[in-house]
Amino acid sequence: MNKLTILSTGILLFVLPLLVVAAIRIVTPTGADVPRDKREEREKRFILETATRNFDELMASLSENSEFLIVVYTASNGPADLGPPVVMRSFLRDRRVSKLHALLTKMSKEEAAEKVASAYTDEFAAYQTTWAVANQTSSSIFTEPKYGLSAKLFLCSEFCDETKTLELIDVWTRWHQNNLGASQEFAESAGPCPLMVANLYAQQLIHRGVQLEVINQLLTELSMKVSETKFSALVYWDMILWDDLAVPGESLPSAANKNRVPKQIPVFPSWLPATEFIFTPAVQQLVLATLRAELKTHQENEKPE
Repeated sequence: MNKLTILSTGILLFVLPLLVVAAIRIVTPTGADVPRDKREEREKRFILETATRNFDELMASLSENSEFLIVVYTASNGPADLGPPVVMRSFLRDRRVSKLHALLTKMSKEEAAEKVASAYTDEFAAYQTTWAVANQTSSSIFTEPKYGLSAKLFLCSEFCDETKTLELIDVWTRWHQNNLGASQEFAESAGPCPLMVANLYAQQLIHRGVQLEVINQLLTELSMKVSETKFSALVYWDMILWDDLAVPGESLPSAANKNRVPKQIPVFPSWLPATEFIFTPAVQQLVLATLRAELKTHQENEKPE
């Protein structure tokens, strides 16, 4: 069997189960068939509604509004992308996340950490209930609950300390692993996205002052052991600036903010180009274990002798 055949087979094995799961349980919003003028109208409404909402309302909306999630997905997903948008890219193009980030930045470090951790904890309790009901009734699970929980975890990684961030990742992971027998759909969809977790681990390393090139080299060495191609590189992406948002068809709301520098977030855009990182969960877990071990090494090195 040649490499092209293997790759084609791998794509089918990866995509078909996702399509089946989507048809049975997971309902993901899409705006691909919406006319351009309607998309712009929806985006304008999204910006205006986001502008009027307070902190708690924005947090709640992350898990509720499929219409606005379509706007986010459209902004974060390139035309050549295969499958659903990469969740980290979606966070950086979500106006609600951007405004929440701006609001949290104005708080004290302690207040910001407490508020976002509390929001995540409440969301996780609701997420568990949502899946419990779905497993009992065979009802559909929409994208928003997992997206909202994931977005709050991203904000935790920005404003909580490393220990708290890793604790929250572990709690979600353990809950998922301990309940894999609930249903096939739960096993495949309820846990945290491995690529997102890889991003959050890398983010913690960056917070520690580890250079982006060092992380890329670490994963390049790992990927060459399991693949003939390099792992997709970690790069910096700009988070959309809330204060600089332009309403479609109108000028920027504040000319004074034109020179502001966007917040840059380290992002693995995808598992590509190493196909094995897409199709093999064991290799994905190897990436996570490698990044987590690197974090542990730094933790151990900073302990007093």
